[in-house]
Amino acid sequence: MNASNYINTQLQDSLIVSREMLDGCCPEIIDCIDCAIADLQAPIQLAIIGKISSSKSTLVNAILGASNIVATGQAELTYNVNWLKYGSLDDDIVVYFKDGTHEAKPRTEWTLLANRLSDEEATENDELKQYVDKIKYIEVPYPAEILKYVNIIDTPGLYSYYRKDSENTLSFLKEVKPDAVVMLFVKSILSEDMETLSKFQEKAAGRQQMFTLSPLNAIGMLAKMDESWKVTEQKNPYDVSSRVIEDLKRDHPELTTTFFDIQPVSALLGLSTVFVEADFSQLKKLAELSDAQLASLFKSKRHFLAATEAVDLSQETLKLLLLRYGLYGIYAIIRFIKLKPDGSVAELSMYIEEISGFKRFRSLLFAHFRDRAVLIKAQNSVQAIIDRCEAVRKVTHDEQVKERINQVQVKIMTSFMSVHEYAEWFYLLKIYNGEFNHLEKNMTDEYKTICGENGNSVVSKLSLAPDSTVEDMQAKSAERASYWNMQYNVARIRKPKDAELCKVMAESYKVLGKRIDEMVQQEREAREIINKAHAFFYGE
Repeated sequence: MNASNYINTQLQDSLIVSREMLDGCCPEIIDCIDCAIADLQAPIQLAIIGKISSSKSTLVNAILGASNIVATGQAELTYNVNWLKYGSLDDDIVVYFKDGTHEAKPRTEWTLLANRLSDEEATENDELKQYVDKIKYIEVPYPAEILKYVNIIDTPGLYSYYRKDSENTLSFLKEVKPDAVVMLFVKSILSEDMETLSKFQEKAAGRQQMFTLSPLNAIGMLAKMDESWKVTEQKNPYDVSSRVIEDLKRDHPELTTTFFDIQPVSALLGLSTVFVEADFSQLKKLAELSDAQLASLFKSKRHFLAATEAVDLSQETLKLLLLRYGLYGIYAIIRFIKLKPDGSVAELSMYIEEISGFKRFRSLLFAHFRDRAVLIKAQNSVQAIIDRCEAVRKVTHDEQVKERINQVQVKIMTSFMSVHEYAEWFYLLKIYNGEFNHLEKNMTDEYKTICGENGNSVVSKLSLAPDSTVEDMQAKSAERASYWNMQYNVARIRKPKDAELCKVMAESYKVLGKRIDEMVQQEREAREIINKAHAFFYGE
C-alpha cells in the first residue's frame, strides 16, 4: 500500500465514522462529508495557467497526445475554463454556471461556448453573448487514458486585452482550488507574472486564502524555448533556457518558494510527435540538402518558406511543417535524419520528445504530484467540513446537535493531524518558505529526499542504488531513524525549533521501515499462495 492509499484509508474511515456520529441530523454537513469522500477518490485536478499565447492549449494537447482537442492559435481563443475529464466522444459537454446551476449541451457546441466570440458574433447574437458570460466552466469528456488519473483544466489567458479572461481564471482558481498547477512563462518572467504570483500568496482575514501556490502544488514552465534558437549561434535551446531559469531564480528568490521547479519546454515540439509519421517523407527531402543550403534555409522563417524550388516542396507544405515543428524543430529533425538515415519514425518521435524538454517535464509532473494530490485534496476537504460545521453550529440552538458537531470536528481534525504525511508536508512548506535556512543544506536536502521530493520509490527516498536489496533498505531506514531520533533528543534542549523537524524526519524513516516490513510480509504470503497453487495444480 502506497502513501496515497494510507492517507485515503485513514481519512475515509474517519469521515464515515463522523457521518454516522451525526445520525441523520445536519444534512448540510453530511453532504459536505459525502463530497469529501468522493473527492478523495477523484483524479488529480491539474490547472494550466499563463499569459495569452503562452502555449497553454498546445501543452494540454501534448499531454493528451492529440493535436486538436482544444483550439490553439495566436489569437486570444480560450474565453471560458475547459475542464477535461475521462469520457466518451459521444457524451455531452456539461456547462456549469456562476449561479450554481448546470446543463448538458451537445458536444458540437463546445467551441462556440468555450472560445471568444468575434465582435461580429457578439453584435449579432446578444443572447449568446449573455449566455457565454454566465459560464463558470465547461466540463468536457474525452477518451484519453491519462484523464482517468489526471483531469486537466485549460484556462483563459492572463493579462489579456479582454480583462474578463484573467478575471475568469483567477476567480475559478481561488474557488475551485485545483490540486496542482502548471504556470507558463514565455522567454522570461515579467512584472505582470510576479504580480499574479503575489495574488496567490496573499493573506485574507488573518489566514491564507484557500488556494495558494507553493513548491508542493506548483511547477513552472519556461515555454516556447525553441523560439530563442538561431542557426548562426548553434546553441542548444534547452541549455540556453536552463541558464535563463537559473538567472531568474537568482534575481527573483521568491520563485523558489513558489515553484518546485521551472522547466524549459517547447510544447509545440512536444505535440509534434503526433505528426511525424505523416510528415516523414517531406522531412527526409529536407535532409537531402547540403549544410550550406540548410544554413541559408534556417536564417529565418521567410528564408525557409522561400525554399520551394530547392526541396521540391510546395509552400503550403513548408508552411504546415513550420506550423507543426517550428524552425528549430525542423532543423533538429533534419540533423537527426542526417546522423541516422536508417532511423525509424518511432526513434525520431522519441528524439523529438527528448529535445523538446517535454519528456523531462511530464516525468516531473506526475512524479511530483502523484501522491501529493491526495494530501492536498484531504486538506481542502477537511477545511471545507470544518467551515461547514462552524457555519451550522452558529445557527443551531439545539445543544445536543452542537455537541455532535463538536465531536465530528474533533474526530476529523484528530484523524487528519495523525496522518504522518501531513506533518511531512507541513515542514516541507516551512523549508521552502525559508524558515530553516539556518540549517545545513545536507539536512534539509535529506528531509526533502525522505519526503519523496526526489522520487517516491524506497531506493529514491533512502538514496540507495537501484540494485539495493530489501535488507539494505531495512538497514538504512532503521539506521537513519535512530540517527535522527538522537538528533531530536539533542535539539529539543538546545534548539527546540529545530527539534520538531528532527522528530518528523525520524518518524518518516520509522514509517517507511514499517511499510517495507509490511510489503515484505505481503510478498512472503503471496509466494506461499503461489506455492500452494503450484502444488494443487501439479502435486508436490
